[in-house]
Formats: sequence, C-alpha cells, structure tokens
Amino acid sequence: MWKAGVCRFIDLQIEKSITDEVEINFKAALKYNIMEEQYTSIPLPNFKFSEVVARKAKAFFDSEIDITYIQIEGDTNSIYNHLLVLNNDQDRIQFVGYLINEVIESVIKHKVSCKNLDCPVELDSQELLYFLYGKLDEYGIQTNPESFTTDEIRNNNNILNQINYKLDELKAGDNVIYDEIESLKIEIESLKGLYPLGKEKWGQLFKGIMIENLSNKGIDKILAAISPYFINLFNESFKLLLENVHKM
Repeated sequence: MWKAGVCRFIDLQIEKSITDEVEINFKAALKYNIMEEQYTSIPLPNFKFSEVVARKAKAFFDSEIDITYIQIEGDTNSIYNHLLVLNNDQDRIQFVGYLINEVIESVIKHKVSCKNLDCPVELDSQELLYFLYGKLDEYGIQTNPESFTTDEIRNNNNILNQINYKLDELKAGDNVIYDEIESLKIEIESLKGLYPLGKEKWGQLFKGIMIENLSNKGIDKILAAISPYFINLFNESFKLLLENVHKM
C-alpha cells in the first residue's frame, strides 16, 4: 500500500507538471500570436528617418558646439555618445556630415568678423574636423584626400587598360620599337599595385614614367598618340605638363 501511495503521488506530480507545461506553451503560443497580429498591424512611418536625424544633428550642434570655445575631449565624447543612440551607420554618416558642414560654415562666418590676428578658432576647428572625418572613415567613407576611393581605383585601372590596349595596336604597326613599348606597358601595369602610396606619390611616379619615355625619340610619337588617356587620370595641370614636355 505504501508503495502504491508513493507511485500515485509521483503520477499526480508528473500529471501536474505536464499540465503546467501545456499551460505555459499555450500562453507562449497565445502571446506569440498576439505579437504576430500586432506586428502585422504596425503602420509604416509617415515621416523620413533622415528628417529626424537632421533635427537631432541641428539640435546637437546648436546646443553643444561653440566654435569659439572648442573643447576637443568634451566635444568629441559628446559626439560619440550621440552617435551611439542612432539606429545605423547611414544615420551616423548623415549626423557627422551635418556637423562637418556646420563647423566649416561657422568658421567661415567667424573669420569674416574676427579681428584677432592670432584667432585659434580655425586651428581648433581643424582638430574637431579631424575627429569627424575619422568617424566617416570608420563608417567606410574615405575622406583622406591622399587616399584613392574604390571608384577612383576602378576608373584608373580602366584607363590604364585602355592605354595598354592602344600600345598593343601601335606595337603591331611598328616592330622597330617593340621592346620599348613592352617596357612601357610593364611600367604602366605596375602602377596598379602602387595605389597605397597615395595620390600625390602615385601621380609623381606616373608623370616620371611619362617624362622619362618622352625623352626617347623612338617612342615620343607613341606617347603623343596615347596622351589623351593620361590626361583623364589627372587635372588640367598635367595637361599643361604634357604640352610643355612636348616643346622640349
């Protein structure tokens, strides 16, 4: 009888446990269905998130940033904390971009009216801008003027390929300078691996190749034929350089 009583007690506990589990699962399922129903009924926003970010950025700049009294550590910490509460990097980029524009415009306005020859505002603002541009770099926006962007590298490589294709065409019609053209092609192709040097040094190397080969009377006419491709890689100052070299 004692054993039977114990067994009955265990059976009741198991039965209660099963009942409780079923009730919990039922409540969970009910809660899930309610949440699912609420989710399907949530309306889409009737405003643009970018408008909210713009208001936040304006309010922050107006209340927190004084370009005549920039406190780098305090200002950067405050910016960092405000960036944390934004939803995503796209919003953060917008926020930082707004601040950059406001800082630059405020400094320009200040310089117009400031009579202090040793005014620290511009230098102090550069410290703040350095931090802001650094945040953009963190979010994948390359802002260092010395760095090539992905699009710039792609465009440059496309032009370098066009140059080498043109050289192949010219080489086929003039066997006398075959070796010179092959050497030039190798030099041009090597430029594709030198983008980490930065725009200035990369440009200097490219112009060095141009000037060195223009002094070769056997290949100067070839370079004259492909010079339009070179100009696409640089600004008008390089166009003037080419014109001056041709006059040498």
